[in-house]
Amino acid sequence: YKDHDTAGHIERIGRYSQIVGTAMHLQPGVIDLLLHATPMHDVGKLGIPDSILLKPGPLDEE
Repeated sequence: YKDHDTAGHIERIGRYSQIVGTAMHLQPGVIDLLLHATPMHDVGKLGIPDSILLKPGPLDEE
């Protein structure tokens, strides 16, 4: 992960997907797939430079 916050975010999303999958009575294999697929939900960030993703404060025209 590019930073600690992103890692924590992905871990939380994984846990949430397990909770929702369990509440929906999905099969364990599907719940496991959801957990392992969660890092892909932010795949678009790969094409954004770290200087933008990790910039503290609001973005400007630069």
